[in-house]
Order: sequence, then C-alpha cells, then structure tokens
Amino acid sequence: MHRVMTAMQHLFDRHGTAYDRYTHRVFGGLHACALADAVRAAPPGGAVLDVGAGPGRLAVALASRRADLTVHAIDISLDMIEVARRHAQDAGVADRTHIEVADVAAVPLADDSVDVVISTASFHHWRDVSGAARELTRVTRPGGRIWIYDLRLAPWRRLAAAVGAPITRTPAGLLFTRAELPNNLRSPTRD
Repeated sequence: MHRVMTAMQHLFDRHGTAYDRYTHRVFGGLHACALADAVRAAPPGGAVLDVGAGPGRLAVALASRRADLTVHAIDISLDMIEVARRHAQDAGVADRTHIEVADVAAVPLADDSVDVVISTASFHHWRDVSGAARELTRVTRPGGRIWIYDLRLAPWRRLAAAVGAPITRTPAGLLFTRAELPNNLRSPTRD
C-alpha cells in the first residue's frame, strides 16, 4: 500500500496535467455533486474554499457558475496549483479564484472568512486530520457548511475522532460519500 501511495504522490507532484486528464472522468460525477451543494449553500457574495483542489476543475466550475462568489482553492502540490491557475485563466475567472499551495492543516485564510468548505477526494490523503478539522472550522463562518466528499472506504472514524463528535454521512454516488463536519467546534480561545 505504501508503494502505491508513493507512486500516486509522484503523479500529484510532477504530473498535474496527466492527473487532470485521468481524473476528470473519474471525479466528474463527484464534482457535479459538490458543485450543486456549494452553489445552493453559498450566500450571495459569499466565499467558498476548495480544499485539495488538485487541477482546479471544481473551483473553476464554481466560479464560472456563480459570478458573485469568491473562490479559494488550496492544494499541497505546486504542479496541481499551476494547472489549476491555467484552468482559471482559460475560463476567465482568475480574478475571482485565489489558488495557492497550502496544507489543509495550515489554511492561509483569516478566521471566519468562508461560507462553504468543500473537499473532494483528498481527505484520505490528509496526514494531520485533527489539524485539518481545526483549520476548516476556524476559517468557516458561524452557520457555514463544511463538506468532505471522499471514498466510502476513507478513514471516516479518524475524522469523527478528530472533531470529537459524530459526523453526518450521506451517499454521493456509487463509490463516494459526503460527510458534513459540525461547524460549532470552536476552540476556547475563539469563544
């Protein structure tokens, strides 16, 4: 298993364009589900964060669909970010998409700065699940939504343990599930 993950990381880090071509078909339905959820949930003039954005197709689709939104997209792979920036430029939404290299456990956004967080097929790669949960809660405004879409076999118990509360999961296609993190998990220093 470790060998497979190492090979996949090589693909993420050095072959963003190839990854984009391959996964566009695989994740098309999942992205459509996440896109529909974010479009419905984001308030007018709101902000959305796409975590583990990869080549940026979902972030670009969201910015294209809702011209009133500011879309932030992060990924730990510079190659993926470069592909995502090209997609945003080609789609004419680069001015409303802020795409940068960042780890989910260290999101470069201010407290309470986004209304919706979405993450598709990246959760199973997160090394610091507790740090990620803290960061996603930190950047999400009160009343905002945090949706994690990933394989049904992803380590969902680790996520529930990280937030210290049960998480609601619903099907998101044949192989995927959507989990919603509670957004009332504030650290004592923020209350």
